[in-house]
Amino acid sequence: MRRPRDAILFLAVFFFVLGLGALAAAAPPESKESKGTITLPLSRWRALEDQLAAPAPPHRAAEGVLWVSRRIEGRFRKGLWTGRLVARFDVLPGGGPVRVPVLDHRAVLGEVTLDGDPAALLEDGERYALPLDQPGRHELTVDFHWGRETERFTRTLDLSLPEGGPVALEARIAERGITPTLAGGALASFTEQGGDTVVTGHLDGSGELRLSWKQSKASEPRGEARIEAREHTLFRVSEALVTGQSRIDLHVLEGETDTIRLSLPQAVEVLRVEGNAVLQWHPLVTEKDGRVLVVLLRHLVADEAQIRVDFQLANQPQAPIELVMPLPSAPIPTVGSLGVLGPPGLRLDPRGVEAAERLAPREIPEELQALGTGPVLFGYRFEKAPRIVLSASPLPELELARTVVDELSASTVVLGDGTERTKVALRIRNDGRQYVELSLPEGARPLRSFIDGREVRPALLGQRLLLPLRQSERLAADQTRIHVVRAGETLSDVANLYYADPSAWQRIVAKNRAVLPESGALAKDMRLEIPPAAEATKEAFFVIEVAYERPLHALGAFGLEKLRLPGLDVDTTKAVWHVYFPSSHEPLEFRGNLRQASRIKYDPFRRLQWYLQSALGVSTASAGGYENILQKRRAIYNDEATGGGEPFAALTEFPLVGERYRFRRILLGREVPEITVVYASNGLLSWARHGALAAVFVAAAVALRRRGRAPVLALVATLVLVLCLAHFVPGIHRRILWGLDFALLLALARRAWPRVRRLARAFARAPWLLFRAITARRLVAAAGFSWLLGELALRPTLLSLAALVLLSAAWFRLRSLAERRRSRHAT
Repeated sequence: MRRPRDAILFLAVFFFVLGLGALAAAAPPESKESKGTITLPLSRWRALEDQLAAPAPPHRAAEGVLWVSRRIEGRFRKGLWTGRLVARFDVLPGGGPVRVPVLDHRAVLGEVTLDGDPAALLEDGERYALPLDQPGRHELTVDFHWGRETERFTRTLDLSLPEGGPVALEARIAERGITPTLAGGALASFTEQGGDTVVTGHLDGSGELRLSWKQSKASEPRGEARIEAREHTLFRVSEALVTGQSRIDLHVLEGETDTIRLSLPQAVEVLRVEGNAVLQWHPLVTEKDGRVLVVLLRHLVADEAQIRVDFQLANQPQAPIELVMPLPSAPIPTVGSLGVLGPPGLRLDPRGVEAAERLAPREIPEELQALGTGPVLFGYRFEKAPRIVLSASPLPELELARTVVDELSASTVVLGDGTERTKVALRIRNDGRQYVELSLPEGARPLRSFIDGREVRPALLGQRLLLPLRQSERLAADQTRIHVVRAGETLSDVANLYYADPSAWQRIVAKNRAVLPESGALAKDMRLEIPPAAEATKEAFFVIEVAYERPLHALGAFGLEKLRLPGLDVDTTKAVWHVYFPSSHEPLEFRGNLRQASRIKYDPFRRLQWYLQSALGVSTASAGGYENILQKRRAIYNDEATGGGEPFAALTEFPLVGERYRFRRILLGREVPEITVVYASNGLLSWARHGALAAVFVAAAVALRRRGRAPVLALVATLVLVLCLAHFVPGIHRRILWGLDFALLLALARRAWPRVRRLARAFARAPWLLFRAITARRLVAAAGFSWLLGELALRPTLLSLAALVLLSAAWFRLRSLAERRRSRHAT
């Protein structure tokens, strides 16, 4: 009987659940955005509001914990409390692990230490707690923040601590002239220190810190303060917005105040108000003054205060701009200045100026310039509210160069017969032009032209050479070029051609390991893949090479030679020009619009330094490097000369021989590079060197033999003239030294000859006197002199200078001995 009954009950429950599921499926689905309503009695609703508004219940102390002392100290500024809690407590034994309640969980914790060691607090419900499992006395220090900083007035501090004994309080409030109130405790004192008020007191065992304060009536100013103001405002203008910054210096003449009112035009939107004495600020609208910016100060100001106001103005494109700013309200008299920073892309012109005087650039105050980082376009001085209207118009767009020569590299060889041969290489970026025009120098005859190593035939119109251009390629990261090696090329040459950096040859080697031998030597007609440089992935350049020759007159003994490169109809960023002058002639001076970068004729002091370095054996890296470059160029020329007639013959059909001089220029533009050389032949310079030696010798010999001022002045004049000539002619400095040496040697010989003759006769009559003259002192002096001669033999460039020093010392020695003998005979 029981089984049928259970079966019937099971079937009834099953069909009941199935019916509920069908009803739920048939019901319309509720939208996620639908909102339900709940109806509550009014008394219940008010009870819920009171419950939410009620303060959180105080934290109760954990069992097994006894508070010994607690102290909270910190500073309250603009609604933010920054302070420290120092608590000492005992954990009773036998209670097991405990959690000591410390602070409300809404506080922001900083550094926490327990008994001097770092510790951590856990969030336990609505509080922070310290877990401990060891009984005994402990000391806990917690740095924390409470609340948040705001510009609005906040004069209350509510902070909850766990129950457990009194709490000492020391609060520093960033305000003066206040009367504090401490609920749930007792105030001990409140004193003013600087711009703050220090409040001390104790809280009761509830741990509730409720500190509030208000301005003291006794501290309110009596009557209206008399104030003067000076304002400096700087405007920054853009196409759609004008921003400004005002610095207002207030000077209280009589009375005191804690409120400053600034008149605020309708278009001005205040962004920020700052200052050492600013507590809060807020704009308001009054029936009497209209829009006013009210700035409340932390304390009563009886001397000076400074306010900085940042604001902005809306600006309609192409519409006049009226410059308005916050100004102290009446009856505060205000004087000052305003300025405008020049905007990029806009032209500003004053359209209307009222109640302001234009300032010259040198009259703009430093306080106004300090508000911005750029130059002030124009400034004004005012003594009452000014009205300035500007008109703004866009500047015309600057047409950018679509074709530019990144680098112009030229080599010019001047031969002795007067022939000038020049090779010019142009590293060009092109975006739209069909050809580039080269204006060859007068009388020049083009030889060969190449674009990226392949020969082309340009059009020649008189002295103008028209070279076709192609579009600069947009290289992808994996795109490469093919370079066919020419005779004499090295990896450094190829790297310099494509990357303007000879040291970048490793990039080419890494791409062509399957082609290059281990030695890295290049063979003619070898095909190399040139990977793009990192900076060339956007736009690649190509190279145009042109060679020409120009007949000149033969180089004489002395003359002037004018060299000129082709002119271009595109801008040039960088120019480097190597000039090879015949070794049979010496350039005395270079003039032109390029700067000489090698073999410069420096001042005498630097020449003396290099002379001493060379004489003492101090080597420089430049000399060896320069010689290696010449040897390399001569080797390349030999390879080119032997491999002529090939399809990719080298462009340079002339040897790079002679002395090399390097010139360069940055941002050449379209200026034509020109150099004027003043030269002289080596034969003429040889006569000049010998003439300088003879002139110095004669002048010095006369000055040493004859007494008086005239011979000395003649010697000084001769030395000055010869030194001026020595600046241009190398080798004369050494001739000057030798001329002085020979003159001193002649004077010494003339003075010492009678004594030497007497000694020679005495030794000839009595040879044994020679052995008596040999003493230890003279042997030491002879050994030292021999050592000095040996050192000079190792450093021959020091011989003339050392001889001058020794001969001068000997001359003054003999002269002093002669004067002593003369004075002895006179007495």
